[in-house]
Amino acid sequence: MLQLIGQVICLLFAAGLAALLLALANAAFLAHRLNPLLRPSIRVIDIFHLQLKMFYSAVFGSASRFDRMMVAARNVANERRFAATTRRVFLAPHCLRDTACPALSTQYGIQCVACGKCKLGEIKRACDAAGVRLFILAGSSFVKKLIGETKPEGIYLLGCPYEINKVMRHLSAYPCRGLVLSRDGCIGTDVDIGPVLEAVKGLQRRA
Repeated sequence: MLQLIGQVICLLFAAGLAALLLALANAAFLAHRLNPLLRPSIRVIDIFHLQLKMFYSAVFGSASRFDRMMVAARNVANERRFAATTRRVFLAPHCLRDTACPALSTQYGIQCVACGKCKLGEIKRACDAAGVRLFILAGSSFVKKLIGETKPEGIYLLGCPYEINKVMRHLSAYPCRGLVLSRDGCIGTDVDIGPVLEAVKGLQRRA
């Protein structure tokens, strides 16, 4: 009897491990909207997020690569839901600010004055032209409160892979899209402004 129980436990463990690896494979290599297993795979990965991230990092040597993979998979999974939204917000990180930024900080984030010292001014002008509300935040801890007050239908995120993946995971009830910085960190970060402006322009259709 004990031998049978042991065999059953081993089989269950093997099946569970296979399911987790299949979920990772779906997110990493089969992330397209016609894949019916993509959204369930993301849910499985979210349940075992820390363990799978540690495993992925040990195999590929990069936690950031795991977050980038998950952002890309979530973008695909959320594509249709996001396209159906009308009220959208664009969330950008304050780390893009110049160290001599003159903008004031409020409960709704940094109030950019488009002084020209950093790329946030370009992003602000593009958002204003598209009719999309821009919020420049000091961290992901502000996002949940902000979303609760502004009640958007769709959320577009700009930031480092870790922060975007974390926010998208915690706000899975909302259709989110994410674009990662070209250089991340706490200060002096950077982004390729072309894709950002294209993303904002794409929001104008339904803003």
